[in-house]
Amino acid sequence: MIALAIAWAVTGSLVLPVFASDDLYGFQMKLGTYQEEASTGYHYRQTASNANPWKVGVYTSAEGNGSYYRAYLMGQKNRAAASPFATVYTGPGYPYVYTTAKSNANQTNVRLVMFNPEWTNKIAPYITGAWDEETW
Repeated sequence: MIALAIAWAVTGSLVLPVFASDDLYGFQMKLGTYQEEASTGYHYRQTASNANPWKVGVYTSAEGNGSYYRAYLMGQKNRAAASPFATVYTGPGYPYVYTTAKSNANQTNVRLVMFNPEWTNKIAPYITGAWDEETW
């Protein structure tokens, strides 16, 4: 406790370790037409392991249950795909999709990017769901 007080007094801030964990970050977004992408804000992916999967689930969609979308992680530094694409279906009957990440996703900020895989100009769907940048 004294060491923490000294660290605070010397630096004016306190740095505590952050550990990888299984969380859920809710999202709501409107996907564009012609495969236009939408994305969430960034979250820090603590893990150094590509084997630590990320997950995403879509709860509701203006297109109804069973509709599907593509999702991937994007790294903040190079704004490149930081995971393979995942196909995510809408509704309570479809569990979260777990997908591995690429090395450029490790120990950096990443965000979820989603799009409608159908090349169409119909009304863009509004979707809600949750995701996590790492699961263990």
